[in-house]
Amino acid sequence: MRFVLLAWIGVAACAPNARDRSFGDLRWSIEVPDAGPRPALAITATGDIVVALPAELAPPATGSISDGALATFAAPDGALMWRLELGGMYMPHLAVDPSGDIALTGACDGDCNFIEPGQSGAGFAARYAPDGTPRWARTLFPGTGMCGLGIAAGSAGSAYVVGECHASFQLGDASVACESVGIAVTAFAADGTPLWARVAPSALSSSAFVATNGGVVVTRETSGGGERAMELTSAGDVVWEATLDGSAAGAVVATEHGTVVAAGIGIAMLDDAGREQWRASSELRQTATALATMPSGVIVAAGGAGLEAYTPDGAPLDVVTAFSPIDSIGVTRDGGIAFIGRDPLRGTRTIGVLAPP
Repeated sequence: MRFVLLAWIGVAACAPNARDRSFGDLRWSIEVPDAGPRPALAITATGDIVVALPAELAPPATGSISDGALATFAAPDGALMWRLELGGMYMPHLAVDPSGDIALTGACDGDCNFIEPGQSGAGFAARYAPDGTPRWARTLFPGTGMCGLGIAAGSAGSAYVVGECHASFQLGDASVACESVGIAVTAFAADGTPLWARVAPSALSSSAFVATNGGVVVTRETSGGGERAMELTSAGDVVWEATLDGSAAGAVVATEHGTVVAAGIGIAMLDDAGREQWRASSELRQTATALATMPSGVIVAAGGAGLEAYTPDGAPLDVVTAFSPIDSIGVTRDGGIAFIGRDPLRGTRTIGVLAPP
């Protein structure tokens, strides 16, 4: 049986000092200005760290801080492997498929240098080879100024993008209806050809993920203020839809036992029909902005107060690291925690790796 796990979120940040029950020592870190929307992080097929840095946030030592960038760092020591300038890219979301290709979505603040000129404020979806070579890029919701809010990479090279729409939009040769505020899930083939789009009424969508059966799990906030999760097949058909007893739907990640979705303060698991199975509270009283799984199946949650961990059945583990707010995490091949953290007092963000606990 497949399961879906939901997490609930919190507040409060402290200085970047670990508590006694730490995930591990800091292996390396790179400091960047905290000058814009949060960056995104993913683990590559070779175990290294790919980061999407919004405009005004890229490290000065490796390029102009006025341009957004996609960059890969070596997991053992943080050495820069390659960097690709992306102009005015911001609000990024990343995913990596089994072949190592990198899928990216977000929006353009000013012209991005990889889509049509003059698309300031437009959302986009793009795909890159493991070495950063561009494969394709597409503008999302042309003429609406709406951005991509989440992306998932399919095993056959496809990409699934979640975005907010305020009006009907074109997808290839087809017109897709979107009334008022909606969430659109859009599928692209490996060559960037648009496949289908599904629209659901909403106020905000937080994330999308390709589940173990090849479907897409999406969380969203409805216009009435409630939270909803739904699973779509790879063809866009609805498998199930459920109401979440929580708020601020967040990240999505796969586990060996099913699919994990973040939302609210704590975690809860849903089965393959969207029914809640169990629930556990966050010791740090935080909303999980990111989730990842360890090789052992342990679930790691990151948020405004740091890192914490749960067993696959939701029992809290005695491994907690109080840290600056954390935007994004991933697990390296040896069980280390790659992260992007934020220090509000210093006005900086940190990209780094913690050793395994």
